[in-house]
Amino acid sequence: MNNEKKMNQLKEEYMNVQIPEEGLKRLEQTIRCAKKDKRRVKKIHFFRNLAAGAAAMFAGVVVMVNVNADFAYAMEKIPVIGGVIKVITQERFQMEEGTVSADIRAPKVQSEENTAGIDKINKAVQKDKEELLALCSEMFETDAANENDEHKSVGLTEHYDIKADYEIVTDNDDYFVLRFWTVMTSASAQQVEKYYTIDRKTGDMLELKDLFKKDSDYVTAISENIKEQMKQQMAEDGEVYYWLDDPEMLAGNFEKIKKDQNFYINDKGNLVIVFDEYEVAPGYMGIVDFEIPREAVQSILK
Repeated sequence: MNNEKKMNQLKEEYMNVQIPEEGLKRLEQTIRCAKKDKRRVKKIHFFRNLAAGAAAMFAGVVVMVNVNADFAYAMEKIPVIGGVIKVITQERFQMEEGTVSADIRAPKVQSEENTAGIDKINKAVQKDKEELLALCSEMFETDAANENDEHKSVGLTEHYDIKADYEIVTDNDDYFVLRFWTVMTSASAQQVEKYYTIDRKTGDMLELKDLFKKDSDYVTAISENIKEQMKQQMAEDGEVYYWLDDPEMLAGNFEKIKKDQNFYINDKGNLVIVFDEYEVAPGYMGIVDFEIPREAVQSILK
């Protein structure tokens, strides 16, 4: 059965899934109870593995609703992504307390055959999520301590908003790419992105070096092409600016990418190099990326 027929079959099965009436009543009753719970939450609560898609409701405090077995079954019938790989929300953390708010949605990648690459992605995302939750915990505790100290101003001096979410960037016969991003907003916003790429042919999670022949100088080849693109963009648009040959930047000018530079493979099969904010350009440029033409690296590709 080809992928299209399989997708249509799974979609039809999903649309025909019916949650038993008793299960729906239990779910609705749980949600109604959750809506009434307005108590302030003083500590961060962690809710793990909420049955393939946590139902979370936000009413000024953390409110998490455990999904019953009937609803979980319906969620599991969502068509498999690409016929092999699917992504679910493993857990979601929402909270607003004082001057700090957070909304973090953590993904989990699954497949018909659990590969080493998928295992690596899930471990990496788990680490990212734990670091975010630790940051949230620290900020909530700082805000609470300040609020209870009569010698300090109430709460933090600015409102902090932390959001994290994910999306599938590429999903074809060759590659699967998951993007996990975080935006932290106070007086200004700062965004961080991480990309995780699976080679469908091997099942491995790829590092940048894995795309090229052993001992090839892929760093120089990619860096030189990026410099050419930077110069062209600045020549065509006066609002575009990169730190390139800027005498005032000294060591801050872009020279070359890191060996483990953030990257992904797009739907055209081309390599895209991603730079964080302030890495190669002023903050107003945000996160910038460069699609590398195949001819620029053809001779060293595996």
